[in-house]
Amino acid sequence: MGVSISDKANWGRKDYWATPGEFMSRFGDCEDYAIVKYLSLRILGFRESELRVVAVKDLNLKVGHAILMVIVKDKKKKKRYFVLDNQIKKVVEAKKIRHYQPVFSINKNFWWRHQAG
Repeated sequence: MGVSISDKANWGRKDYWATPGEFMSRFGDCEDYAIVKYLSLRILGFRESELRVVAVKDLNLKVGHAILMVIVKDKKKKKRYFVLDNQIKKVVEAKKIRHYQPVFSINKNFWWRHQAG
């Protein structure tokens, strides 16, 4: 986990999506972490279809939050969904996280709106 800093404190704005270069020099908030992780995994060879930046509602804190979802196939070719989150120290399988409600997700090619339920 790195240093998470609010956009207001870092950039003087309520919401600011930093470029990777800006993030590397001044850190950032949750969506900045998710985007840098997304770009890093793309460089390492992950496909677009395996990555999604997901906007969630944190049901415990009652705030919006952003995470990176990584979709990988296990040995039996079954899809497994993992969360990379600046608030959780380990990579965690998505089904083990109960306090995030997905709102929408994006990658380079698509966006998805999620429905509660």
